[in-house]
Amino acid sequence: MKTHRALLVFSLALLGTAQASPPPFPSVDSPLNEIANGGFEAPRFSQGWNANGAVAPVRGEGGKGVAAFVGLGGRLDIHFRRPSQRFTLFYQFAVTQPPRNGRALTVDLRDGGPPLIRIIITAPGQLAVNTPDRLVYPFSNFDPIRWSIDSGGDGSFSAPGDQLNVYTLRIEYDGADEPYYRLALAEPGSRNFTRQTDKIYDFMNPVQTGQRMRSLFFLNVTDGASASLIDNVVLLQTE
Repeated sequence: MKTHRALLVFSLALLGTAQASPPPFPSVDSPLNEIANGGFEAPRFSQGWNANGAVAPVRGEGGKGVAAFVGLGGRLDIHFRRPSQRFTLFYQFAVTQPPRNGRALTVDLRDGGPPLIRIIITAPGQLAVNTPDRLVYPFSNFDPIRWSIDSGGDGSFSAPGDQLNVYTLRIEYDGADEPYYRLALAEPGSRNFTRQTDKIYDFMNPVQTGQRMRSLFFLNVTDGASASLIDNVVLLQTE
């Protein structure tokens, strides 16, 4: 009997120290979502967001609902209702192919100043993170992003020969102790995050212990950028 009790206590101790698994991709309408209008379904599609330049409402994947089309020179950003040092962020995106040496999409997480986490998609279709002096490629054996084709350049992706390949990216950030983040990617047509990174300690600018993130930016403002579709943005606080 004592042996069984000891095993039970040991098992409970292990459960208590086990690291929680990251949440699956939740509904954008979840009451836990900290992003108001993360699906761009409000009467004014950009309600709650700051939309500048070439940003417009378009049909979402499969012609359902509304998504945000961010064209060349466009910027779409939002400030979090509660700045957080621990969260999981999800968003869906599709990108058209940029010119040689360009980039398809820039995504920033900031704390009221310059970007702290910057994620880009390069012209060869690689997902990378920016540091002050170089690009870091956190995924091993990464198959290039499959470009979407929007021959009309209007975000409809509906002309003959057009293609819409929608990916889902998950970002887990923990700034409580030694700040780090992890990335996971789900392929078009799937909600399974089959590509995942280890902890990433590479930041665009210095990050302090306890650093909180306050805003999210989707940018196509660099030279050689291309158009992007953004949808279903979900932020779950985990602190």
